[in-house]
Amino acid sequence: MLLTTDDRHPLPERPGPHGTPGVNDAPGAPGAPAARPRGRAAMRAWRRSRPFWGGLLTLLAGVELISLPFSLDALPLIVHSVEAGLAYLLSITMIALGVLIVFQPAQRVFLGVVAILLSIASVVYVNVGGFLLGMVLGLLGGALTAAWTPVPHDPAAAVPQDAPGAPPAGPEVPDPRKEPAAGAES
Repeated sequence: MLLTTDDRHPLPERPGPHGTPGVNDAPGAPGAPAARPRGRAAMRAWRRSRPFWGGLLTLLAGVELISLPFSLDALPLIVHSVEAGLAYLLSITMIALGVLIVFQPAQRVFLGVVAILLSIASVVYVNVGGFLLGMVLGLLGGALTAAWTPVPHDPAAAVPQDAPGAPPAGPEVPDPRKEPAAGAES
């Protein structure tokens, strides 16, 4: 039985393939799987892997846009007025967009543009864009969503070429726009 650095919690050996010696499951042990972050670190890693703040602002814009018709008890007006129905439709669509933005980051550009267009349409159909607050939240959320780009998972891609320990650069290619060096044949 192998022990971790904390002797209170021994870890059993996991048998290897074809009778080879076992591998300890402790993080950092040779052959062990990478440690997964837990708690706040896991939430931070999940949040940074998607346009979280854009989705949250879009969701809040939808909640703000729908709060006024609900507070005025305008549900019976949907039958009589198209604009009241559109206010509910825009608000519920903005809420759905906020959820989709968070859980479908691959569609971020399309969803961000739709959020921006619905925010602009809310000026006409939802009490001057929810008294401008809902419209501004929707515009910011849509812009943040459309502009968000994922972080590359390759650690070598994140290291600048000038940094110490960076992978060596390829062979230098001469720039054809520069004049040839002295002594070079033309």
